Amino acid sequence: MGNSLLAYGHRSRAPYLGQDQIPALEAGMLKAQQFGNDWYVNSSAAAGGDGATPASAKTTLAAALAIALSGDRIFIAPGHAENITAAGGITWSQSGITVIGLGVGSNRPTFTFTTTASTIAISGNNNILSNVRVTSSVDEMVLMFNVTGSFVTLDRVDHFETTSCQTIAFAAFTTGTDCAIQNCQHYQATAAAATQIWITATSNTRFRLLNNVFMLALKDAAAGAVAFFVTCTNILVQNNVAKMTGYSANLLSVYLSLNTTTGMSCYNSSGADVAAVTTIHDLPGCRHVQDLATLLVDKNGILDPVV
Repeated sequence: MGNSLLAYGHRSRAPYLGQDQIPALEAGMLKAQQFGNDWYVNSSAAAGGDGATPASAKTTLAAALAIALSGDRIFIAPGHAENITAAGGITWSQSGITVIGLGVGSNRPTFTFTTTASTIAISGNNNILSNVRVTSSVDEMVLMFNVTGSFVTLDRVDHFETTSCQTIAFAAFTTGTDCAIQNCQHYQATAAAATQIWITATSNTRFRLLNNVFMLALKDAAAGAVAFFVTCTNILVQNNVAKMTGYSANLLSVYLSLNTTTGMSCYNSSGADVAAVTTIHDLPGCRHVQDLATLLVDKNGILDPVV
């Protein structure tokens, strides 16, 4: 083996062992660790690819998930476009998969939900979806992500609105543990006709809502909210910026929970469009630190701290 450059671990990834570690490996004191495979997705690729290289990419994420195993990564090409056409249009039951969208801005992979019942259903555990965009091409699209797995993270999954096509709900997390929505930017300038709860977590333990931007117009209904937590334990709502418009007399709060939900809310900034609102961070079972809110669009330099 001598002085040759050795790359142990994942196919086509950078070496995991430095030159100073190679003698120890040769002496049998270290063991090389084998990681999973990389798979590739590109809607512009030729049909029939095996997914093992960018040149032979699968044409849909669903096809790549069908061959992926725990520990694998799936890379989605810049400009990839994929339609979600039914409930469970993508059924992600595998565990331990990291899906990474490539590209920046509008060139990132885009998933378009084309029927009101379209969903991506994630029941597997230890999964990550990162750096993609989602939108609806049909009005009153009910729910984009239906998550029942644990340790599921939606990271930089950005929502944008298309003309006359409103999304009712972005995601629902049910019965899982240690799930997260983080680093996302969600925009929708027109409210849907049905009551909107953008994100719901039910019976979740340690659910995290971190570092997101929500600029949402929601249906004026008492149950409406950016996030609603139902009997969750030790949630963390931190470093989010939310502007929720649509208030008249019904919408109550950006963040809502039952008093059976516990956890922390800290360093969030929230705004509403009129003062006809009872609370703005209504998380009665949680502790609050440095949550700042304004209820009037024309306030300037005035902070209404939540106690």
